Formats: sequence, C-alpha cells, structure tokens
Amino acid sequence: MPVQRIPRYVLILRDLIKHCPVDHPDHGLLLQALEVMCLLAEKMNSSEEQATNVELLKELEFCFNGLVPGLVSPHRHLVRKDRVSEVIGSQTKDRLMIMLSDVLLCATVRRRTGSRKGVGYASLLSSS
Repeated sequence: MPVQRIPRYVLILRDLIKHCPVDHPDHGLLLQALEVMCLLAEKMNSSEEQATNVELLKELEFCFNGLVPGLVSPHRHLVRKDRVSEVIGSQTKDRLMIMLSDVLLCATVRRRTGSRKGVGYASLLSSS
C-alpha cells in the first residue's frame, strides 16, 4: 500500500544519514528530506485518527437514534467509552458511559433482537 511507504522512506533516510559522512554534499539534503518525510508521516497519522474518530461518532449518533443531535462535530473526539453497571437496591442495570472531549453521556443499554442483534442505546439519562 502507498501509505505504508512513507514510514519506510523515513527508515531508509535515517539509515542513509547514519552511513553518510557529515562532510558529504548530500548530508544536508538527506536531513531535510527526513524532516519533510517525518512531518508528512505525522500529518497522515493525524488524518487517519480524525477519520477513525468521525466514524466512531457517526456510529454512536446512529445508535442514539437522533437523541443527540450534532454529535459529530469537528472539535469533538471520543476520549473513552465503557460499560458500567448501576446498582439500585437489588437490581442491576447496564449503562454505557461515553466521555467525549466536551460532553459526558450516560445511556441505558438495550438488547437488540431480530436481524440487528447486538447492543443499542435506548435513551440518554438526564443529569438531574
């Protein structure tokens, strides 16, 4: 894959720099090329993380059936998502805690049946 080439180029450039004498005319150019490739690799990793984050937020928005409008936002990212149990007397209820960069959501968990088996989030719990 072409995306995997960039980290390889970084490794090759580091190896070339290691074996190239400091007084060689290409040494400075190799250092510049390494710097550019490292920046490019960082940008690519950042873009990939952002795309993954948007997909996670879209999936959450779908699971909430529109209860949380505008969940997908450029400034918002998922920090953590955990299932917890709320104990009320002798009853235990499954909850999902979702920590976003600017919002903390707590949802009831319901089991899906039929063709869409798995877990859905029926509602948000109020903060009161």
